[in-house]
Amino acid sequence: MKGMGMMPARSRKPMSEINVVPYIDVMLVLLIIFMVTAPMLTQGVKVDLPETTSQPIQSDKNVESIVVSVDSNGAYFMDIGDESSDPMSLADIRDRIAKILSQRTDAKCLFGVMSMLSTVPLFD
Repeated sequence: MKGMGMMPARSRKPMSEINVVPYIDVMLVLLIIFMVTAPMLTQGVKVDLPETTSQPIQSDKNVESIVVSVDSNGAYFMDIGDESSDPMSLADIRDRIAKILSQRTDAKCLFGVMSMLSTVPLFD
């Protein structure tokens, strides 16, 4: 059959090696990308924070301050001047503040605070 132009069939054995050249190329590209981006990650973003030259607020010793605070358990406390209170409900705090503000002569200027406090929903 050689004369008819046909070549004898050769039996190929399977190739047991893997071509690692493309993997090396990808690894080198990734290495270059990480080398370029790593210095950018260590730099921070520059933020222009506002600077202030104000002095601390001086409290008037003749005026009692009212401080309402909430602890991590959700209990409300109200401090009036140097006097602190036991835990109380938000409704009780509203009533006490309304009573204090009704006795003060400058209560008109604090009307906004009281109206805002009256809109706080009660979750008792």
